[in-house]
Amino acid sequence: MSDPSRRILVSRLLTHSGDQAWDFALPLALIQVFPGAIGLVSLFYFVVRLLHTILVTPMCSIIDRVDRRTAVRLGIGAQSFGIVLAVICVLNLALLRPGVSPWGSTTTSWLFIGAMVAGVVASLGAALMDVAISQDWLPHLVARDRLAATNSWLKRIDLATEVSAPVVAGLLLALSTESFPLFGFALIAAWNLVSFLPELALLEGVLGSQS
Repeated sequence: MSDPSRRILVSRLLTHSGDQAWDFALPLALIQVFPGAIGLVSLFYFVVRLLHTILVTPMCSIIDRVDRRTAVRLGIGAQSFGIVLAVICVLNLALLRPGVSPWGSTTTSWLFIGAMVAGVVASLGAALMDVAISQDWLPHLVARDRLAATNSWLKRIDLATEVSAPVVAGLLLALSTESFPLFGFALIAAWNLVSFLPELALLEGVLGSQS
């Protein structure tokens, strides 16, 4: 796979499918932890999206100050950290069985806040990768005669993963055991973390082929 456009598209498929699955799975996992607490999950989503909106511009401005390799590592690193932190917080909340509210104890309150922080960090990492690929990598690393076709395939991948990844995530979330009801959620987290390795290798390969 020597063509940089193909490497970039495959990496986009990996990262965007994982992002869409994770964005779908995390709120549903919280509903499992806090049964019937729709308002609480709405609060979680509102805070995450609000902080994302406030912080996404300064976060993505990093692209103008660092080289491409560093930007990619920061994006993937932020996503990985956010996913690991979210898994730790959600699984510990599930073990503590807080009922319909996390505010009953200091421990559950901090775990819920930690899950919010994790959601924001992972979301910002994904945004950094989106901007880096679509606005920096494609215009500068893909040959001009292939740029239009590559952009078209990029949009197709985005649309396809926005439809299919939540469906797959929903099927995985249905997998559970009596001793591990969030087994499907853990699988989706593992899917994301494992996908970051070939994604990083593909993008590093693009940079290596250009040097």
